[in-house]
Amino acid sequence: MNTKGVKWELIVRKYQNLDGLREKHDKISLEPGAPVMAVGGGVGLMESLWAAVEKLVPDGRMTVWFDSPAHELIVSGDTVHGVKVRSRDTFVDVYGKVILASGGFSSNPAMRRQYLGEGWDLVVVRGTKYNMGTMLNRAIAAGARPVGHWGACHASPQDANAPLTGDINISPHMPRYAYQYGITVNIKGERFFDEGEDNFGKTYAKTGKKIGDQPEAKAFQIFDQQTLHLLPKRYDGQTPIKADTIQELAVKTGVSPVGLQKTINVFNAACQDDSSKFEPTKLDGLSTKPSDTLTFPKSNWALKIQQGPFVAYAVTCGITFTYGGIATDTTARVLNNEGRHMPGLWAVGEIAGGVFYHNYPGGAGLTKGAVFGRIAGREAAGAARASLKTS
Repeated sequence: MNTKGVKWELIVRKYQNLDGLREKHDKISLEPGAPVMAVGGGVGLMESLWAAVEKLVPDGRMTVWFDSPAHELIVSGDTVHGVKVRSRDTFVDVYGKVILASGGFSSNPAMRRQYLGEGWDLVVVRGTKYNMGTMLNRAIAAGARPVGHWGACHASPQDANAPLTGDINISPHMPRYAYQYGITVNIKGERFFDEGEDNFGKTYAKTGKKIGDQPEAKAFQIFDQQTLHLLPKRYDGQTPIKADTIQELAVKTGVSPVGLQKTINVFNAACQDDSSKFEPTKLDGLSTKPSDTLTFPKSNWALKIQQGPFVAYAVTCGITFTYGGIATDTTARVLNNEGRHMPGLWAVGEIAGGVFYHNYPGGAGLTKGAVFGRIAGREAAGAARASLKTS
């Protein structure tokens, strides 16, 4: 499928091990809401969009500036006239209608610590290192109203060896989203959430925080031979920790042997003896039985951890984007503290707050950015044409 130069494909290849599913003759169920993805993921999407931009440059319909970060808004009262661009030895004033698509503050350790709390200055940043919140702060200083959940963010499980800031060649291979097929423990050997609460697309963006809250901000995803074939190809990027026994696995991972053995004993005792209901690509209702000793249930895909060799992957918390931002209306116009729109200013993407709270459904950020990006572009272009007619 191809739309305006962006090519699309079914999302299963990204999150499922198709070879493993075929080998076991498992069925594939697509989660409603996000059945397709851009070919090549985020990297492929950006390549397609840049190719579309470059087609507009030769005939003068678009000018692209590189190495030119926006630094400040040019304003008179509530009205925005343009942006001040920072170069190596001077500032350049650029006049026109302004659409802010500069993201939140996920790359800024000081702002993460200020708004998200203790320890967030140390987490892995999945995306660009330039997402510093500069224009977010400038817009608020100019009168834009802050909205949304400033104390929360999209934070997902990432490989413990992921780069500290996004690396386009490495970071796309670091997500570890197959936790529903095993159990996740901290260094004490304790489970700390329901790994089978729902499909990963509805839980992964809040699971990173749970890992970040653990000692050393580290955890281990543990699988046995029943589910290894389900791990996506992304897991091939790192060497797993393998062991024939749980005790040996604990020693190799540095997890408390006593704690891990107790956790697995309690978990296995709570699992159903009949695992025939197990269906890996949809909610199967195969849950743990009520137990006074089981701290967290597993609501789906609850298989006993019993078939060695056992495998563990070390994971940590990786931040993708922040939820707090500035207020906008249905046409992406930025609203001031009194609720009136600020003439000449629109905002789209992460910088526009008030959409996500506590959690995030997979694919919603790209959808939000694409829909309101188109709206903002149309509205700003219309306003620019109207200004030319009256000048």
